[in-house]
Amino acid sequence: MKYILFFNLLFLSTGLAAVELHYFGQVVAAKTSIEDESLLYDGIANKVTLGNLTSGGINFGHQFGSNSTVIMQTLLFEENVNLDLLQFKYNHERIGTTRIGRQRLPFFWFSENVQVNALLPWIDTPREVYAKIPIYSFTGASIEKSFDRVGFNLYAGHVKEKLDDGDIEYDANANNSIGLRIDAKLGSFKFFANYNRGETKLSIKSSISNTTPQGSSLGYTQNYDLGQFEIFTAGLSFDLDRMKLYSELLYTTTENGALKQTLSYYVSPVYTINDSWQAVATFSRDHETKTNLFPSKTSTLGLNLNYFFDLSNVFKIGVEQINFKRVSVASPSLAGTSNSGVYAMRPPGKNFNIFAASWSFVY
Repeated sequence: MKYILFFNLLFLSTGLAAVELHYFGQVVAAKTSIEDESLLYDGIANKVTLGNLTSGGINFGHQFGSNSTVIMQTLLFEENVNLDLLQFKYNHERIGTTRIGRQRLPFFWFSENVQVNALLPWIDTPREVYAKIPIYSFTGASIEKSFDRVGFNLYAGHVKEKLDDGDIEYDANANNSIGLRIDAKLGSFKFFANYNRGETKLSIKSSISNTTPQGSSLGYTQNYDLGQFEIFTAGLSFDLDRMKLYSELLYTTTENGALKQTLSYYVSPVYTINDSWQAVATFSRDHETKTNLFPSKTSTLGLNLNYFFDLSNVFKIGVEQINFKRVSVASPSLAGTSNSGVYAMRPPGKNFNIFAASWSFVY
């Protein structure tokens, strides 16, 4: 809150006429085909409800002179207002673009737009890749430089991210995080590769409701020193007029067996039917998971159809078929063992569907 007040005072002191204001959001209604009403997936039950993907945000920008900009972005999610971005941006013709402050981690094709859902081809990003590392921002410094066909982004800082997944809350901290992203373009093809490392700690707080005759909750907290956490991402895309294709790969490894190794990918063709309609198909998969914390493996086949009312409003409707290969959630006494699924809060290992519709806007 103190950052928001400071930014408002800054705007007032420098003249509101120079302030750019944008707001965006998404309303999602979804249901699963899981017969058991007590089982949720991504917070979605087997009856139509507003999903936990429903969110909104405001982006402020103020330009100083011709090269300097201050950017702030706040998010409204689950009735909480969070500071998402707060950075000073400086463009220099020879040096490139420098950013200082809280900014986006450049892990993926849609890193900058991951919160602005109207700018995504999907109702939600492929979870097997984007949700495996649910950290989107860091506080530090970066420098980007682009040439004719190649671009570089060197960044370093501190990562602190909190994720609330219903009954489980994850709190991740990464010190001395440093990374390099390289982008290349050749005709209709684009490619990027990104490497990031940092000294990471992970805290997991779990709350299991209605587990006693009195209906009270049980909870526990587990802390993991993961040591050096390495993240490698890569992507390939091509654009052939109405047909586009996006594909990305994620590989992670740590020094702790609790989250030893993961490998996942997705492939997503996008076809523009006309100025109003767009069809998107996606196949995403956990190819390999060597971890005691999140050992579930899934494959997802999805299809969604997008209708553009205009450039600012998009209606999306879609269906996903999901298959669980393994199901397990760590318990306080059995974490890391083959029996850790005793507190499994996920659907059984078979196919089920998610049906969703959303309205996304950005102004």
